[in-house]
Amino acid sequence: MKKVLFAIALTACLCASSWAAPLLTADDFIPVVQAPAEQRQELLTVQHPEEVKTEVDPKLNKPVTRAATAQDAINSVMQRYYADGGDGCESVALPDGSLGLVAVGTGTYGSEMSNIVAQRREQQIAYYVAFLQAKRLMARYFAGASIEQLQLFANEEAANDEAASGVSTRSENFTMTINSVTEAFLKVYVTYDVRDDTENGTVYVTLASTPRTQGIYSRPTSETQQAGNLKEGINKVFAEIQSGVVPPVGGRIVNVPETGEIAFVGFGSEVVRPADNKKARADNRQSARRRASLRAEASLCGIIRGDNIKADDSDALDAGNNSESYIGNKKNDLSDPIDDLVSGSEKAEAQKDAQGFRSEDSNKQIIQSAVKGIIPPGVSPRAWLNDEGTFAYAVAVYIPSVTQKAAQMNYNMQNSQIVQPYEVKKGSPADKAKGKPQIKIDSKTYKDSGTLQPGVSGTIDQPL
Repeated sequence: MKKVLFAIALTACLCASSWAAPLLTADDFIPVVQAPAEQRQELLTVQHPEEVKTEVDPKLNKPVTRAATAQDAINSVMQRYYADGGDGCESVALPDGSLGLVAVGTGTYGSEMSNIVAQRREQQIAYYVAFLQAKRLMARYFAGASIEQLQLFANEEAANDEAASGVSTRSENFTMTINSVTEAFLKVYVTYDVRDDTENGTVYVTLASTPRTQGIYSRPTSETQQAGNLKEGINKVFAEIQSGVVPPVGGRIVNVPETGEIAFVGFGSEVVRPADNKKARADNRQSARRRASLRAEASLCGIIRGDNIKADDSDALDAGNNSESYIGNKKNDLSDPIDDLVSGSEKAEAQKDAQGFRSEDSNKQIIQSAVKGIIPPGVSPRAWLNDEGTFAYAVAVYIPSVTQKAAQMNYNMQNSQIVQPYEVKKGSPADKAKGKPQIKIDSKTYKDSGTLQPGVSGTIDQPL
């Protein structure tokens, strides 16, 4: 029972070059085994490029990419957006005939600031912005968008003549405003790939949604809730997560063959602020772990409960072409010596023209992601620090059979009778206190390089 109770405190880990984390099992923690870089690169490669085709689907009236495997189709779409340096959302056809969706979002950051914490924060925010953009594009694909456009052109001419002089004016003005609003309820999307293009200061986040991620998985039975199955299933989840890439945002799914289910995993991250003394450093690390854990829970909740996405894009352009002409004679003024030298006709020929062009434009984008729901029983996040101790990462894992077991344990706990009838016997000898062995704690030493390191990059291997 203790083993199962410990297993319910679900945790996971990370593996990607410098973003190392402890390998978690249902029993204890042991050092992580890094996945080879060539294995991660293989996940990103299109294995059968000759079979990749992008054609307009007659029913959807939108482009659909077909390939030999779901991974090839997703990779081909994703790599196209990476090569263009842009973002977008497209459908992919899966081998079984069903359709999936791939959305690529981007975020940018720079490293010109002297404050290293600000640099790391900007890099972290770039992942979240790319994540939001991918969700916006996916929501727009599912729900469409309302478009409002207003164009206005105005041409105005005016003239004013007096006895001594005349003035004519002309102005042109063009105004255009566009407003686009998208709102949709997203659910069971997963993070397929994250990429940090350090040379261009651009972060890419790719999301995928398929029938498999949309909740088509086996429900737990009484057999899958056995302690042995739970333990083996959780260990398999941890082993699979640690052998791949843990992104700082979003989530993924993992097969649990022992229980016949799919586990949903949410990710979170936070920057660790440096400090001059030991206590402050320890406090900052714990605070970063807690904040990363909260974000992992929020990511998990958004995946399994739903994420309300609303995006508002507006664009405005205001441009004008103005010209004014002043033609005519000014009444001679004897006090002005130039009037004695220049005739009225010469002044008319030397007319004054004032011409100018102005243009003002603005663009505004607001993306809202609202998550609200109950995290199921049996879900507990786990956080760790990267090798330098500069970032905290966290995961929260949901396995249906573990939730079922946790709910049953909660019921037993609430209805259990802990205090049993007892009888005190006088004169019984007291137990002698036994000395307890001292427990030595080996703490990890973190060394901050003081420079901005490349962010997490890699394809998240998962059943799609």
